[in-house]
Amino acid sequence: EQRPGSWMNLAVTVLALVGAIALVSLEGPWYYRLPVAVLIGLMHVRCFVLYHDHLHGAFLRDSRIAQVLFRAFGLATLSPWSVWNHTHDQHHLTNPRTLGLESVGSYPVLSTHEYRTASRATRLQYNVSRHPLTIALGYFTVFLWGFCIRPVLAHPIKHLDAIAAVVV
Repeated sequence: EQRPGSWMNLAVTVLALVGAIALVSLEGPWYYRLPVAVLIGLMHVRCFVLYHDHLHGAFLRDSRIAQVLFRAFGLATLSPWSVWNHTHDQHHLTNPRTLGLESVGSYPVLSTHEYRTASRATRLQYNVSRHPLTIALGYFTVFLWGFCIRPVLAHPIKHLDAIAAVVV
């Protein structure tokens, strides 16, 4: 990794995001602000990619400043570090074979044989997780419930940052 280039990528992304948020906050017709809002969404995705890469140790590894910035980003996006790190590691190990806490952010895939032989409860969980309404409400079903509330209910002390994400 070339540290100066990584810091430049992060700075440009964050400054562009902050600038776009300021721009969209100005008074004006919605049709001027809509394209800026789309750009904000794209920049948010870019920030999430950098967050993802940082947690994998591929971007600004061992930087305390980056760790603080990305942990704050995780809280602001309902993707607290403790939950994301655990579930994402599991995601890489088992994706998309599980239906438990480890499958947050993944949509499980069962073969027709696995589906036919699965318990009624497992089939229901599978169908709910793949339902279009669940996907459309992903901010609530994946991030608020899956990354914040459910982990706290399962392991409150381990996921204190998930509580902070909900409060933020």
